[in-house]
Amino acid sequence: MTDGGIRWVMGTSATIIVSGGSTSATADAFVELEALEAIWSRFRPSSELCRLNQAAGRITVVSRALYSLIEHLESARRLTGGRFDPTLHDRMIELGYDRTYRELVDSGRRAVMPFTHAADAGEIVLLPTASAVLLPDGVHIDPGGLGKGLGGDLVARSVMDSGARGVMIDIGGDIVTRGLAPDGGPWRIEIPRAGRHPAQIVELTDGAVATSDTSVRTWTSGSLRRHHVLDPDSGLPLTHDVEATVIAGAGWWAEAMATAVMVSAARHDYWFDARLDQQLGVTAFVTVLESESAHA
Repeated sequence: MTDGGIRWVMGTSATIIVSGGSTSATADAFVELEALEAIWSRFRPSSELCRLNQAAGRITVVSRALYSLIEHLESARRLTGGRFDPTLHDRMIELGYDRTYRELVDSGRRAVMPFTHAADAGEIVLLPTASAVLLPDGVHIDPGGLGKGLGGDLVARSVMDSGARGVMIDIGGDIVTRGLAPDGGPWRIEIPRAGRHPAQIVELTDGAVATSDTSVRTWTSGSLRRHHVLDPDSGLPLTHDVEATVIAGAGWWAEAMATAVMVSAARHDYWFDARLDQQLGVTAFVTVLESESAHA
């Protein structure tokens, strides 16, 4: 049996296809995805993440799901040398991304203060035996796209644990697959490429694909166009338009690396190369446009 559905969740349109599962597998998967969004959305004042952010400076016992999110965010920051940085929450708000993307309006150009980190993200303390987190005073977490990827990972695992033969979860174009497609083979995923590059088809069983693009999720502040990918060093949107697609074994890691390789490409710091590609277990396609964009 193959079942599928489409819903708006995690700020975007999501598609779930379950191969060989129960009649309720897709509905159950959406329920779990929506529950995760309720836990770690930065746009819901009632979310557990928002409560954790408000408790910065104090040890806070958190749910297993939120602890897993913070753990993965910290791993991504460490493994990318800070190119993926989950502590840019306050800076994103200063730049105007202070509500869900569908609700964003141009509220006039905002004054942007010189950027300094409130505290070193490395000071986040994880206490696994107590399932507790200590955010330094002044540090607030924004999961970014990693929340979508980890949500896809967790829900895909639940679907497979329930006895399905395979599942594909597409959250806003970022995809997690486990097991077999309905035809009994691997899942065939089309990867669009920027410019004149032809789209590519990849075959995945247990894998993930994430794409990030500075031309997507943009907004205006006064007459200035801004986008959601910030350089953690400057606290400003990347000054070149960049697109990155990453294939990895897990959604959270594909999301983190998509951001990191974009930051690296815009900086021209040559951090990501073929050697690191193999070491980190990913394949990345990165396109940098020649001209600088007006994001300052």
